[in-house]
Parts: sequence; structure tokens; C-alpha cells
Amino acid sequence: MTSGTLRNLLCATLASAAWAFGAPAHAIAYSVGFDPIMFSGIITIDVAPGCLSGFPGTNPCAFDVTGVNFVDSTGLHWFDPSVPETGIGQFITLDSSDNITAIQVTIGSLEPLKGDNPCDGAELSFALNGSVTFSCPGGRDHDGEGTVTFIRRVPEPATYALLGLGLLGLAASRRRSRA
Repeated sequence: MTSGTLRNLLCATLASAAWAFGAPAHAIAYSVGFDPIMFSGIITIDVAPGCLSGFPGTNPCAFDVTGVNFVDSTGLHWFDPSVPETGIGQFITLDSSDNITAIQVTIGSLEPLKGDNPCDGAELSFALNGSVTFSCPGGRDHDGEGTVTFIRRVPEPATYALLGLGLLGLAASRRRSRA
């Protein structure tokens, strides 16, 4: 690797870091998994940094739902065609380490991925006690109840980019030292 290529790689890394850390605060993405008795899936949410107050407890938070994908008790796949749905979240609960441990939100506008819609006004609801409920009016066989199994922060693309550039630089320096 030539010194010009290494210099360009270093400049690109510094520019990426400046952009990632110099950009204004934006929503933090989380994935919320649920594996109830009768149905399972995952939703993704974006939470504004202001919702993550520095104390344990329950905070009002109008977070966004950016993805919905789950399977009901009959094996039918559901999604929300109107995502992202901004500001539909109601509350989040934080532990003493400022990790989200529970959310409260009701998601409507659900449709099956394939086939006819067996219900009118299907809803997926998350309660602060960790319970998840899917109600399908008119399609009783599709209803289900269960619990949240995880809430995890999703790494940002800039984080992956910086990690990749760092690994590339490490590989280049090792290759150069061997030569």
C-alpha cells in the first residue's frame, strides 16, 4: 500500500468520524423482539435522545415505529405498510443503566404479507408490564398474547463504517510491516 493510499484512507476515516460525531443528535434505533406463546416477531423503533433521561423509571416518549414484522398464531405473516409511523409511541421504561426495559405503543394499520386480510382493524399492542397482544377483530383464530423477549440498541451504519475502515487500516499496516 502506497503512502498516498494510506493518507487517503486516513483522511476518509477522519472525515467519517467528524461527520458521525459532529452531526446533530438524532433518534436511536432499537429492535424489540417478542416470542409469545401464540405468535412471534420483531419491531424496530427510533427513540429521541431526550426520552432517555438519566434516571430509572417510566417516561412519556412519542417514539417512532420504523418496522413491524411478525407471525400470528395461524402462521400468517403481518407487517405495517404505513411505517415509519412517527410519534405513536407512548411511554418507555428505563433501568438504572438507562437501558430501555419496556415500551408502551399500539400499532394499527396492519396487513398480512400475502393473502386476504382476515380482520378489520388489527392491532399489535405493547404494555409497560412486558405483555404483547395481537387482536384481530373478526378473525379470532389469529389473536395472540405473549411477552417481550428483548429490547436491543441497533448499531448505526456510521459505526459499522468506522469499524470497517479501522480494520482495513489495521490490515494495511500489518501488510506493510511484513514487506
